[in-house]
Amino acid sequence: MAIGLLILGFAIWAFVICLDFYTSQKGKITAASLVTVIATIFLVLGVYFTWLGIILSKNLSDFLTQNRDFFANLGNTFLGIAITVFVLDTLNARRALEQRKQEIFEEIESPVRDVAVEAIRLVRKYGWLGEALKKVNLVKAQLAGTVMNLVDLSGANLSLVDLSEAHLSEADLSGANLKFANLSGANLYQANLSGADLEGAKLPGAFLSGADLSGAKLPGANLSGANLSRADLNATDLSVAEMGEARYDQYTKWPAGFSTKAAGVVLILDE
Repeated sequence: MAIGLLILGFAIWAFVICLDFYTSQKGKITAASLVTVIATIFLVLGVYFTWLGIILSKNLSDFLTQNRDFFANLGNTFLGIAITVFVLDTLNARRALEQRKQEIFEEIESPVRDVAVEAIRLVRKYGWLGEALKKVNLVKAQLAGTVMNLVDLSGANLSLVDLSEAHLSEADLSGANLKFANLSGANLYQANLSGADLEGAKLPGAFLSGADLSGAKLPGANLSGANLSRADLNATDLSVAEMGEARYDQYTKWPAGFSTKAAGVVLILDE
């Protein structure tokens, strides 16, 4: 009877300690934390009974001494249960995380801007941005105002995408399909747009300082008011592009035969 009470008291003590820890850390008990609490109890009991079976003192009762093998086996059983529960709980947590990741990836394709922007924020937070952008369909994606500096979108199909006011500093957009994309007001500082197809793209007010646009196609694109200081537009197709009030400096590289006067671009001296 005394042994039974001892075991019961020990189990209750372990449960209370674990419960208090998880509620203090997370504010509430979830299914996952409850599983961990139960596994911890089995672990503690396993260690206790294993110790009881192996380290028994001669001063303890004959009953305990005679049943040391029983306690050792019981301890091993509890340890096995604890390890199994921990492993299964870890696998379930990973499976749930992978499922949630796929859900977030799908939300990037949402036609609702706030949903798509929040999804981009989450994949950046968890370090999934590169993986996400390689898997999702970004055609017509609503990504206005998103922060994707240094992102690799080389060769991506971004036609009709809305990236207005987006932050794409030093992004790699080389060879990307940006036909009729909305990049108005976007920050494309030192972005790589070499060889990109920007036919009909909207870039009014875009910050393209130091950007590489060499070999890009911009027929019919709107670059009015864009900042092209230090930009490289060598071999760029600017036919029928609207460039009124676009700014450039002495370091801007233009395609052969391009007339800044005819295009209506403005020379700036202090950039």
